[in-house]
Amino acid sequence: MYSVSAINRCLLCSLVVILFAAYTRGQCLSSRAVVFENKCYQYFSNEQSWNEAENYCSSSLGDRTLAKVSSPAELAFLFRLKQSGTFWVGASLNKTGKWTWTDKSEVNMTSLWGTGEPNNRGGDEKCVEINVDGKLNDLQCNASRQFVCMELKVVQTTVTIPTVVSTTTPPGPGVLSVDSSATTPGTDVSSTVGTTVAPESGAPTNNVTQVAGTVAPSNNVARAPGPVGFTAVLSNTLKLVVNQMLVYNKIVTNAGNAYNIKTGVFTCQTAGMYFFQFHCTASKGSKLSVSLVMNKTKVVTLHSYTNQDFTMAGNSAVLQLKVGDKVFVQASSAGSVYGTTSDFLNTFSGFLMQTSGV
Repeated sequence: MYSVSAINRCLLCSLVVILFAAYTRGQCLSSRAVVFENKCYQYFSNEQSWNEAENYCSSSLGDRTLAKVSSPAELAFLFRLKQSGTFWVGASLNKTGKWTWTDKSEVNMTSLWGTGEPNNRGGDEKCVEINVDGKLNDLQCNASRQFVCMELKVVQTTVTIPTVVSTTTPPGPGVLSVDSSATTPGTDVSSTVGTTVAPESGAPTNNVTQVAGTVAPSNNVARAPGPVGFTAVLSNTLKLVVNQMLVYNKIVTNAGNAYNIKTGVFTCQTAGMYFFQFHCTASKGSKLSVSLVMNKTKVVTLHSYTNQDFTMAGNSAVLQLKVGDKVFVQASSAGSVYGTTSDFLNTFSGFLMQTSGV
């Protein structure tokens, strides 16, 4: 804790004080794993039954289990990992008729399930997958599905964050202000902001605000980037012409506000490594060719076509972005995207995996 006298001396001498809040960077067991909320996940495209998949996670790999879903955000994250189709997660129907995860805890969030699920159709749907709608669905355990393993250990994934306290000229005798949005992650802002400390004897009478462990002028703080991630959906049928940009017009998540719902463009505000995924559903009898574009360069393309029914396709990419780079989805050919206001079949998602530096 800095004393008021030390703070005043720092200001009067125009010194720069840098306080580092150090956090360890945990490592996953597999270099191919992806981290979400301090847990490591790995997607496997080879199809197996539920029991075979769980055995592969727990026995063949060790220290893993089929993924557990604890929140809608985690469900959305896992859904974005998939390459195609549906995949197993670690829930099943136990002997007492309750849906439980592999750690024996109950599946207690109804919002995770798809409409009308679980229905145990035919009395033989006792295992759980993430369906094409991004929701949980019960299914026969002997069905073959891709799967996601979750490592049992918890990792720390935050980075070293410099908090800069600086002034080139004294802002006024003994005056400090604190920006509550710039406090150290995990700090209870309500208990640290707004504590007035009496000045030393003989010092000017201006109030000094003191925060446990951190002192900072609000306009001179180097802030670490917050979470960056979005999912947007297309809620209507759209006829496309060549080079037309797809504007996914309904926001599901937009942490960091980097996705523009009016233009359909994600604009990078924090340099780093990003994961993007997009899906489109072709209308009956329509050929559809759509690309993920970074600035003016096509990165990956999907093709979707059927002459009988609607068909969905998707693609994804990991991109290194710098501030100002733009990522969007664009039609490579004319076609028709089928959309509805209830079942969101067309999605565009992206999130920051790792910053290039704070």
